[in-house]
Amino acid sequence: MRVPWGIGHSVAHPMPVDAAQRQEERSVRDRETIRAIYDEVAPAYAAALPDLRAEQPLDRALLRVLAEEVQEAGGDRVLDAGCGTGRMLGPLQELGLRAVGIDLSPAMLAEARSAMPGAELHVADLAELPFDDASFDGVVAWYSLIHHDASSLHDALAELARVTRDDGRLLTAFHTGTGQAPGARAYGTAHTMPKHLREPVEIADMLHRTGWATTAVIRREPVHERHPQGFVMARRRPRRSDD
Repeated sequence: MRVPWGIGHSVAHPMPVDAAQRQEERSVRDRETIRAIYDEVAPAYAAALPDLRAEQPLDRALLRVLAEEVQEAGGDRVLDAGCGTGRMLGPLQELGLRAVGIDLSPAMLAEARSAMPGAELHVADLAELPFDDASFDGVVAWYSLIHHDASSLHDALAELARVTRDDGRLLTAFHTGTGQAPGARAYGTAHTMPKHLREPVEIADMLHRTGWATTAVIRREPVHERHPQGFVMARRRPRRSDD
C-alpha cells in the first residue's frame, strides 16, 4: 500500500515484529468475520435501511455540503467507501455526483446492484483499494469505519487519502463515545457485531496523521440511536512533489 506523506508509526518505539504480525493476523480474521456476517445479514440490512429515512436533517445536510464543496472545486467523482447495499449511491447521484461504491461484502454489493443497476461497484477492502492515486474528488465513509480497530482505521484513512486528489473532500459518520458497543442481534439475526465508539476529536486527530486537514467536527445527540453521532469533514492535504 502506498502511504501519503507525513504518515508513519513511531520510529523511536517500533512495534516488535512478532507483535505486529499477530496484530495483522487478528485484523485479517476480524475482516473475514465482518465480511461473513454482512454476507448473511445483507437482505435484512437492505430491508431495514433502504434509503436515508433513518438519517436526521442535519445528517443529510452534511451530504449536501460535501457535494457543494466537491463541485465548487471542479470535481464530481466520489467514492462511497463501504457502500453496503448502496443506499447512499442514489442520494449522491441526485446531488450531481458520480458515485463509485466499494464494500467488503459481496452479498451487500449484490443488494446494491439490484437497487442501483449500472452502478460502478467493487468488492474491496478499505485498506487495499483497487484505484490509482488521486482517482477521486471526494470520499464518503458513512458508518463504514466503525468496525476498525485503531491500527486498521489508520490504514483505511491513509488509503482513502491515497486515492483522493489534493484538496479533495471527505465526510465520515460514526457512533461517538469510548470503548465498544456490543451490537447484539445485529439486524434481527443471532450475530453480535461490536462497533468501536470514538469521539469526533479522536477521528479528527487520526485524519490529521493520515494526510487530511479537518474542516468540521460535529457531535449530534441521539434521536432514535443509542449513542450520540459524530461527523467529521476534511480535505486532502497537498502531496509533496517527491511523493
